[in-house]
Amino acid sequence: MEMLSGGSTQGGGTAVGGASYPTAMSIFFHVVALLFVLVVLQKLLPQSWKPYFLSTTELSIIYAIMTIGTAVAGVDMLQVLVPITAYPTWFATPENEWDKLFLSYLPDWWVIHDRSILNGFYKGEDRFGAYLIHWLPVIGAWTSFLMAIIFVTAGLSAILRRQWVEHERLTYPITQLPLSLLDSKNQILRIYPFWVGFITTAIITLYNGLAYLFPHLPILIWSLDLRSIVTDSPWKAIGPTPVRIFPFVVSMAFLIPHELSFSCWFFYWLMKGLKVMGFAFGWRTLPQFPYSRHQSFGAYMGIFAFVLFAGRHHFINALLEAYRSTNTDGEGPISMRYAFIYVFVGGLFLIGFSVYAGMSVWIALAFFSLYFTLSIGLSRIRAELGAPVHDLHFMGPQRLVIFATGTHLVDNQNLTLLSIFSWFNRAYRCHPMPVQLESLKLAQVQKFSGRHIFFALIIGSAIGAITVWWKLLDAFYLEGGSRGIASYAVSAFGREPYTLLEGWLTYPDPPDIPALIAVALGFCLTLMMLIVRSRLIWWQIHPLGYTLADDYAMNWIWSSVLCGWALKLLMLKLGGIRVYRTALPFFIGLILGEFVLGSFWSILSLITGQPMYAFKNW
Repeated sequence: MEMLSGGSTQGGGTAVGGASYPTAMSIFFHVVALLFVLVVLQKLLPQSWKPYFLSTTELSIIYAIMTIGTAVAGVDMLQVLVPITAYPTWFATPENEWDKLFLSYLPDWWVIHDRSILNGFYKGEDRFGAYLIHWLPVIGAWTSFLMAIIFVTAGLSAILRRQWVEHERLTYPITQLPLSLLDSKNQILRIYPFWVGFITTAIITLYNGLAYLFPHLPILIWSLDLRSIVTDSPWKAIGPTPVRIFPFVVSMAFLIPHELSFSCWFFYWLMKGLKVMGFAFGWRTLPQFPYSRHQSFGAYMGIFAFVLFAGRHHFINALLEAYRSTNTDGEGPISMRYAFIYVFVGGLFLIGFSVYAGMSVWIALAFFSLYFTLSIGLSRIRAELGAPVHDLHFMGPQRLVIFATGTHLVDNQNLTLLSIFSWFNRAYRCHPMPVQLESLKLAQVQKFSGRHIFFALIIGSAIGAITVWWKLLDAFYLEGGSRGIASYAVSAFGREPYTLLEGWLTYPDPPDIPALIAVALGFCLTLMMLIVRSRLIWWQIHPLGYTLADDYAMNWIWSSVLCGWALKLLMLKLGGIRVYRTALPFFIGLILGEFVLGSFWSILSLITGQPMYAFKNW
């Protein structure tokens, strides 16, 4: 569990230790590392054990279950929710007047209202089992809510699968890594360049882990913040701009389409340039200029609109197929009728859940419409171009609703409930829907029934949800949520929605017109770029990179993405596609070497309860 392996702490040399947060990027490194270990073990075992070997189908299903279970338990999902359910009651004081301000609007089955139950949660030295009965309503309510989201995204994935896999033939670049390991002949393990790459990053990661534990050893990490160099106005407006080379990010950028890697760093610097321009012209009345994350939200909406337009014939046929109860998709996980039922019933439950808690119907409809629109746009980015990261921090549907209406038109009850929905809208780094679509792609490539992996994903989601509730609550009651290496994350995750809510209730805001203009601008620019790209094959600027321009993670990895893009461009120019394909195993080895040894240090951190070297330290 990421939260239990520590927050960021300064380690030996210049390394950053603590939690590696594997769910803070598109592919979960510990799941890939486990798959690698299973494949290698089967390769090393004697042939007399062959009857007990896991088949490719079984390995694929295990990978899918582990991935979806990790996603729902991730750093932007249930790990955020657990502290939120305890925070307001524990930190309510006569001075902040939270009792009068908003606690009465929170249902008993959303948060814990009895402060005595939370004494062990924050201070530790207690047993969670003694309080289980008090937590069951909260656990049951939110787990059912999460499973409803999973049902809706599963239905949407089943509807989109045929259009994206068979008609548009999207490549799902993120699946390259697991597919290289799931090859029944294990060809990747027989290629010399693969092992050269693997051993290179494995040795570096092992050494850096030791250097973290023994500070007298120099650490093999070089980093620079351009802000420390650019100190004059208006250039200092670029803000924090770290330059850091992560070998696995360089390799991932080498694997994804070069137009995406180019667009990522191009739009990153375009947004930096706009910040400098705003500072130079003195646009202080627009403190959020250039409203880059608002533009990103609009860009996701534009991608969704393009998805609807590009697949309009498929969606019409899918509706007719569902109405007639026919099934023309032999490779689909479920029939179209059942897919739409999943979406309808799951969506109805989510609306009912929110309305029963006190939310207005129109607010609930607006919120979930925006959420699943965003989910489809996010999934498209992963399916088409395999973006290595995507977070869109603090720019969820609840904020767009307030931008459009202001806080005057939304009563305190709705504001309170909307703020709690921040738990699955804080960021979107481990969103479950892209995982579902990628798992269905694995089934299609491996030529086995998608039905097995489809239902395995639902089961894996339930297992992941139950596991994270029990693991976190048990650990907090034992160790104390306000003490030890988890204290920073518990405090930060718990505090954020209530700080937002306190601002809404104490300082009401009118509609944010500049923010809405930025959203509309992002929507229109994305549609324009998609249209241009569909007509001009040579056009290199991809709008999907526009959506990632001001992501938190992109600030850390832009230089690595630039290196990966430059290496790929140089190799294609000098050696052509043949040399590129020859080099692919080497870069896959670089990724796996860092993933496997990075997982080793994460596991050691969980076992010892002490922060260890984090190779992915953003």
